[in-house]
Amino acid sequence: MRDSDMAMAGPHGSAAQAQARLKKLRLLNRLLWLCWFGLPAMIGIAYWTRVDSLRSAIAGATPEEAKCLHIMPDPSNLSLDAGILFWSAFAFQFSIYVAVLWVLHTMVRKFISGQIFVSDTLAGLKSLGIILMLWPFLTSTADYAADVTIKAWGELPVWWPLSFNVDLGVVAMGVFLLALRVVIEHAIDIKSDNELTI
Repeated sequence: MRDSDMAMAGPHGSAAQAQARLKKLRLLNRLLWLCWFGLPAMIGIAYWTRVDSLRSAIAGATPEEAKCLHIMPDPSNLSLDAGILFWSAFAFQFSIYVAVLWVLHTMVRKFISGQIFVSDTLAGLKSLGIILMLWPFLTSTADYAADVTIKAWGELPVWWPLSFNVDLGVVAMGVFLLALRVVIEHAIDIKSDNELTI
């Protein structure tokens, strides 16, 4: 039995169970690779939608509506400095997907290779929890700072609203993962104490 199979089976597991778990993990590994390949496409679609949405709205609007839409800021008409700042903040919004995929994929690949350690798994949960807790605040701060700077440069109209919105649902998910890590760690400690007592 290979190291990965032995690690999967554990002290009381069978080879068939190990193979079944390994098969699921390899399938998950392929799905994560698909997510990596799909990430650039998702960013491209978001970019195209962001650039084309205003133009499409103007093209299908009545003359009165088009007159109002023409005063809306168009990202493609920003100056070089403002454009770099705007699109950097836009790209930063997708950093969470890269970070979460990286942590998950690293954990799955370790499992497949037989490097299954409780400490690594708990560390992965902790990393995911912290990322999900902090990311909404970081991306909102980046968007707000970019809007304030671009507006100060005169690239946005004076009436353009500045908002600071935090996705509390993502923050709550991060808190949940951190709490889950504590519960799992406590359960492992209790199990270890019971085995030592026996």
